[in-house]
Amino acid sequence: MHKVYVNRPDHFFFYTVKMTADYCNFPIETVIVDQETAESKDFKQIKGHMKFPFMETPDGHRMSESAAIAAYIARQAGNLAFVGESAFEEAQVNQWVSFALSTIVPAFYPMALHIFGWKEDKAAYDNGVKKLKEAVKLLNTHLENRAWLVGDKLTLSDIVTFNALIVPFSFVLDGGFRKAMPKAAEWFLKMSKLPVVTRTAGYVKWVGAGQEQAAAGGAAKAQPAKGKNAKKEAPKAAAPKKEEAKPTPAPEEDEMDLFGDEDPEAAAAAAAAMKAKAEEAKAAKKKAAPVAKSLIVWEVKPWGEDTDLQVLADRILAIEMDGLFWKTEWKKEPVAYGIFKIVIGATVEDEKVSTDLV
Repeated sequence: MHKVYVNRPDHFFFYTVKMTADYCNFPIETVIVDQETAESKDFKQIKGHMKFPFMETPDGHRMSESAAIAAYIARQAGNLAFVGESAFEEAQVNQWVSFALSTIVPAFYPMALHIFGWKEDKAAYDNGVKKLKEAVKLLNTHLENRAWLVGDKLTLSDIVTFNALIVPFSFVLDGGFRKAMPKAAEWFLKMSKLPVVTRTAGYVKWVGAGQEQAAAGGAAKAQPAKGKNAKKEAPKAAAPKKEEAKPTPAPEEDEMDLFGDEDPEAAAAAAAAMKAKAEEAKAAKKKAAPVAKSLIVWEVKPWGEDTDLQVLADRILAIEMDGLFWKTEWKKEPVAYGIFKIVIGATVEDEKVSTDLV
């Protein structure tokens, strides 16, 4: 069986590979590589210069780059329509895949680092948002008279572009912008509901003016979340004016790993859960139910300026719940009169974790 090695089960580039394998009914074995294994001499010899995720074929050949792996899977499965039935359609698929990876990803990467508080760079954030909106405008124009990016059905170009837009639609592209880009928003909404998407990424949510809006079309109230020593925390999915934190720059050998710095214990728990889920699905010979996940950013405001934010952050990070995975980095932002607040993010499984409970 073909093996796909990845360091995180919620790696956006891994999503492209997994969704493609699912859509094309192509069996793969997912190998979650923990940090200790990844740094071992033996594994480095196996991985070589390749990036996560990378694939190993049954005959021992290896390849990296998620879009290339996905295209290989489609061809091996005999689903040529997924990568373009004609030479022209294949070129169009390649065109949009390249557009997503060369234009959208570089725009949202610095923006995401800023959103999650991992790197403060307002100028890079603003520039990223500007380029991102220009890219979505172009996408909206292209989709004016068509339902899919290429041809009359789902292709690799839709999968790659959608995964590149998950963070932007979840944290930056508010209701006003989406209203001005109806075709792009309609396409993203349709993509978010596809079973092949929900089985891998869960139910993707987008954010509107002060609210989390489920991609299914309903608005969910922004509920206050409470940390152990915090009186007020509002789960604010960073409004467009807020700087979007981008995940720590991934090591050169990995595709931009947006959540590579998450707590090791949380990563191990996620890896174990992923492995258990895969084994269960294999034994039952049926697809597992989709897991709804959300990316949430909390703002924790202390009572006064004497509050030790480091102590407060440590207590927040000490909160452990099944389905709750904290980002280990947090951001300090001024409120007023010498008082600062904590901005911290987490990935949650919607069925297991409520912001009220946190």
